[in-house]
Amino acid sequence: QPWPMDALYNVGTKFLGPIEQLGPQDSPVRAGILEFLPFSFESSANVALDFMSNERRYAYTTPKSFLELIKLYTTAVGKNVDALEDQKDR
Repeated sequence: QPWPMDALYNVGTKFLGPIEQLGPQDSPVRAGILEFLPFSFESSANVALDFMSNERRYAYTTPKSFLELIKLYTTAVGKNVDALEDQKDR
């Protein structure tokens, strides 16, 4: 049974809240990211259903995979911010 979109949004808000690089809490960039994460997770669940119907193989989307998506995103943000700060310091 899929998670409701508002639950995914709330989880994303909780985990991305402390990341200062996303801007202020009311930033349109932060809002766009928080809206995109549940959308992308739902889209991947839809693709998994298509995969099942076409290939007869399962591809699972679970709450843990949503948390892994958030972790991947925060890691990517951290690496890119570090790279930009290194370039700025040159």
